[in-house]
Amino acid sequence: MANTVERGPRLTTREIERAKEIWEAYQKSHDMTPWIGQMAVIDPRTARIWIGKTWQELAQQHDQEGINTPTFAVTVGKDYYVRKGGSR
Repeated sequence: MANTVERGPRLTTREIERAKEIWEAYQKSHDMTPWIGQMAVIDPRTARIWIGKTWQELAQQHDQEGINTPTFAVTVGKDYYVRKGGSR
């Protein structure tokens, strides 16, 4: 079962699947070795990906950039996912 963290609105099932597809394609075209253990956050609506040391760091970056749409997160090199809703 996936570990989840939610803030604000939830992703739809389709958005979750889209984020997984984006992440899968990204991993196929990039060497992820340097980022193993870090967090990757995917916006399924824009296909933008952020990678950082912690989910909290990325959430703070999103807040600073004014991004408040739900995003999907994964720990690089792990097989579980996290959903992050938008800020309120």
